[in-house]
This record gives sequence, structure tokens and C-alpha cells, in this order.
Amino acid sequence: MSNTKTPQNQGLQDKQNEYTGYVHLLEVLKECQKKQPKTVSLKRQGTKHLYLQFIFPDTGKRSTKPCNVKFTEEGIHDALRKAKLVKSALLRYDDPDDFWMWYNEIILEKKEREVNSITYQEIFEALEKEYFNGYNKNTKRKRSRDIPNDIQTFDKYYGMLAKRFTKLKINIAKSPNWDDFEKVLFDWEQGTKKF
Repeated sequence: MSNTKTPQNQGLQDKQNEYTGYVHLLEVLKECQKKQPKTVSLKRQGTKHLYLQFIFPDTGKRSTKPCNVKFTEEGIHDALRKAKLVKSALLRYDDPDDFWMWYNEIILEKKEREVNSITYQEIFEALEKEYFNGYNKNTKRKRSRDIPNDIQTFDKYYGMLAKRFTKLKINIAKSPNWDDFEKVLFDWEQGTKKF
């Protein structure tokens, strides 16, 4: 018998190597799972990605979340590092929104897109455009900038919000944030219809 490799033998050898590599990854994962924090678990999703499982701060239920890690030996160790970070962040953040902002930035490595973010001014312009492209809910006629009643109604319900931002000296050329909304909201007297 000759000792030459046939395409069929090479295919079997490749599959054997692939299987051996996969078994090795499962062993590495098992070892890292022994080191994982009790509150945050490493989970394999299929054969390509790893996930973290923990109690979500907003729902109070244990769920699985991607952690931006591939199922490789390096990825397994990275997922373990991220699991430890998540454990400490869950203790540190009281507000679920703050936790998820942190999770997106640190764990999923998503950077805020400040350059492409919409500004207050763009929001106000979109509201105005949508309002004047709409129809009067009672008469079903198309709204118009030529009709004083339409202008008055817009100013009463939408325009006053833009004016409130200007009154409070909030820069409308920047992206929205909660502090600005809170400042505008609490500028109205609590318990009133406008509030």
C-alpha cells in the first residue's frame, strides 16, 4: 500500500483536526466556567459565539446577553474577564439605564455616535414638518402654514416646547440628554396640565 494522501483521506484528516480543536475549546470553556463569578455565567451559543447569563437589572430575571466574543480560546478568556466586569458593574450601578449604557460601551464595545446623533433643532424641525404635513383631526383638511388656527395650535402644543428650551438657554444644536429633558419638564409647575 502506498502512503500517499488522497483527497478523501485529507478530508477525513481535516475533520479530525477540526473535531480535536473543538473538543479542546470545550475543555478550555469548562475550565473557565469553574472560575466564573457565581452571578454571571459563560454560555456557548452554537459553535461561534459566547454569551453572558446574569440577572438583568431592569427585569429581575436571569437572561442571556451577547458579549461580543467569538468561541475561540482567546475569546473564552476574554468572556471570563467580561463576566467579572459585569459582576462588579451590577453591584455598582443602581439605575438599569446606566448599567446598559456601560454594558454597550464596555462589554459590546459600542461607541456613542455623537457625530451622527440628531440634535434638538432637527427634532423640532421634524415635528413641525410632520405636523404641517398632517391633517386636522376634526375637519380632515390638510394643515397649512397659511391658516392662523393651524399655526396657533402648533405653537400651543409643539412650539412652546422649543421656546422652553430657548428660555432655559439649552443649546438646541446639541444631542438630547436626560438632564435637559428633566430641566425643561420641571420648569413647569408639577401637577399642572402642561407638566
